[in-house]
Amino acid sequence: MVSTVGAFVFAAGVLVVTWDVLRPKGKEPYAERNPWNAGTLEWLSENPGKDWGVRTVPVVTTRYPLWQQPNFVRDYDEGRFYLPDAEEGKRETLITSVLDARPIQCLRVPGNTFMTMGAAFLTGGAFIAATFYAWTLTILFSIAALISILIWLWRGTAVIPEKAEKDVGLGLKLPLYVSGPDSVGWWAMFITMIGDMAAFASLLFGYFFYWTIHSTAFPPTAGAGPGQFWPAVALMLVLASWGAMLLARRANAADRPGNLRFWLMGSAVLAVAGGAALLWGPHETGLDPTSHVYPATVWVIAIWTAVHLGVGVIMTLYCLARSAASKLTAAHDIDIHNVVLYWHFALVTMTVTVAVLALFPLAVR
Repeated sequence: MVSTVGAFVFAAGVLVVTWDVLRPKGKEPYAERNPWNAGTLEWLSENPGKDWGVRTVPVVTTRYPLWQQPNFVRDYDEGRFYLPDAEEGKRETLITSVLDARPIQCLRVPGNTFMTMGAAFLTGGAFIAATFYAWTLTILFSIAALISILIWLWRGTAVIPEKAEKDVGLGLKLPLYVSGPDSVGWWAMFITMIGDMAAFASLLFGYFFYWTIHSTAFPPTAGAGPGQFWPAVALMLVLASWGAMLLARRANAADRPGNLRFWLMGSAVLAVAGGAALLWGPHETGLDPTSHVYPATVWVIAIWTAVHLGVGVIMTLYCLARSAASKLTAAHDIDIHNVVLYWHFALVTMTVTVAVLALFPLAVR
């Protein structure tokens, strides 16, 4: 009875809000600014709203600045804090330190684009087509999605600013461009790869789960598996590809574009060869993924790793194109720092894959 009454009360509340949103408003005036005389920042908004998000980025020193900081609303409206004006007509925000919110960079944010929406639809189309085994459509959608993503990256991210630093107000100048661990892009890559490694760990969990419940039949025979030779070759090639990326980063820091492009191309070629060698192992040993859970699991892990090497190759070639267009230089090197970080994770993935697929079967025989 209590549950039923509660459900009706909840529904009545939803209906009240729905009616208030949909009912004709006529010429009713907008609500006044901060009608509740609240003390926090969200009540700075005006009705109707302006074309921008915030007039200026305020300095907050108390829990309730609208109450406790004198003339706070006036100073906000008159742009007396950070970033009071978009002088260059760009979208900008402040990057601050984690603990005390100390401004450390003025970050240019990409503007409006339909490329991201197009990439989302095309990526969704690839997954839907794969669900219905329409492999040709899957490939076409995937290629189109990749192209749209690359175009968006080229136009909207890691844009070289027209000056090194900007006066953001209150007598403070901040850099417009930073790279490596100081940049938000580097940390975005790091967090993304942590999530990716968690997904990879779930695949490894499946491998060892089946081994624990079928220890005498996983692998099904003593000779089953991708062997050791081709996985070892793959690991050596990927290790060399990773080393070439480190040399490419060093060449870029030394402002040697010729050496940079040589090592980028070498890294891409070695990675392709490494991925091919990894997949050749289970193919040469005749592992049929439809015959037993063991070859199916081996193939899934190998394909996962090879696909990630392929993504790394695309990133590497993207850096090569950026260098050829003079958009990757010693002073503007966000791209290569992020890609080198990706290759660190790719090497870890490759090492673990080889250890599991090639060495673990030897340990349990």
